Amino acid sequence: MQTESHHEVNIDLILDSLHGIQSAQPRPFLYTRVMARMERDRSNPWVKAWNFVSTPAITVSIITCLLIMNLYTVYQRTTDQPEVQVESLATATAEYEGQLVSYYAFNDE
Repeated sequence: MQTESHHEVNIDLILDSLHGIQSAQPRPFLYTRVMARMERDRSNPWVKAWNFVSTPAITVSIITCLLIMNLYTVYQRTTDQPEVQVESLATATAEYEGQLVSYYAFNDE
């Protein structure tokens, strides 16, 4: 019981200390400064470009175009590849056999 009364006394002391508090006052012309900063940022060309690109319709359109271009590129690579003819090992060996030069062929010692 004593702890409850002790807590109530602490709570009353804390609440009583709040009676003299006044609301915070902003510095003069705060609203004017904030509005001037927002207006200055709004006139920046990079901010205008970002605002245009960040709209959902433009963003979805850009992503869709990139996806279509990627799919087209992949499709072109798969269909335009020439067919590779596989030669037998014997044909490849016969083709390169005449080109091999041994060091010992020129050295008759």
